[in-house]
Amino acid sequence: MYNAEFECGRAMIESEIERRAQETDGRPMLGYRRNPVRAYLSGGWSIEIAGVMAEEWDAEGTWSAWDGQRTIWFTAFSRKNDDAGDIPARTILNEASDPDGEPIEFIAEPVLGRAFFAPYEEDGEQLWNLKARVAAAGAFAVCNFYFHDELDRNWAIATWKSLRYG
Repeated sequence: MYNAEFECGRAMIESEIERRAQETDGRPMLGYRRNPVRAYLSGGWSIEIAGVMAEEWDAEGTWSAWDGQRTIWFTAFSRKNDDAGDIPARTILNEASDPDGEPIEFIAEPVLGRAFFAPYEEDGEQLWNLKARVAAAGAFAVCNFYFHDELDRNWAIATWKSLRYG
């Protein structure tokens, strides 16, 4: 049997839901992170990651993020001269030990970066690794990106280049 009062109430509720949904104006909604987010790390660093990535800090101060197919590990260090002055970014980066391979470099003042792309094996599983270093005056960080699909190389490089200092 048709209930006009029920249908009127239902229409009012649906109208209210639609009105509230339009009020978001593209702003993030509560709950699940749908868009990229900037994660604030130790030592004054930050990085932009996919919102779907889970994040964690370990007891030694290393930050990690993962989504099931890709993982990021980040550790920051302070670098000072004997007189407690900041060591310049270029000096820090040039003193860092680099693995074999052709370096990928970037500059996004005040950050300088150098990374190396190579295959990686863990527990018999073949992965890819972007070993990245970044430096700013008085600051140094190591960031490793691990992923299964070689096509994620561009994701790793773009995420690495999103590192900011200060």
